Amino acid sequence: MPEATLVTVDYSEGANVGYRAFARTNEKPLFPFGYGLSYSKFTRSKLAAAKGKKLSLSFSIKNVGERAGADVAQLYLVQRDGERLLRLVGFQKVMLNPGESRSVTFTVDDRLLAQWQDGAWSIPAGSYTFGLGENAAKLDPTITVRLAGRRWKD
Repeated sequence: MPEATLVTVDYSEGANVGYRAFARTNEKPLFPFGYGLSYSKFTRSKLAAAKGKKLSLSFSIKNVGERAGADVAQLYLVQRDGERLLRLVGFQKVMLNPGESRSVTFTVDDRLLAQWQDGAWSIPAGSYTFGLGENAAKLDPTITVRLAGRRWKD
């Protein structure tokens, strides 16, 4: 049996692969992350944030099409203190009849806002912008929330 060769691989992109890499390089894939088809059309509005022990974001989704259908509402962290990034922080499939609307709330896991550094999770203090949409390339509306910094070990 041949002797094994030690190979070193450098993952300089860190967690910025897939849809996150496209966002950082401004590339537009033909079918963005979260892309899907529906038999109807949907609008999202009234994006609002509530800070408590955990950050919650709520919004209204409405079926504005002529048929009953399902939509997968997706919430992304799109910017932190002016630094552009893209991180899926919540999603939910919603079934609606024509003209029907529903309120949806996402409670964001702190680890999705944090970075793992030096053996602990860290959320830098600053402004965090979230976008709501139907896929990673089509995000509207957005909201910016100011968060206090935090560090903890799991």
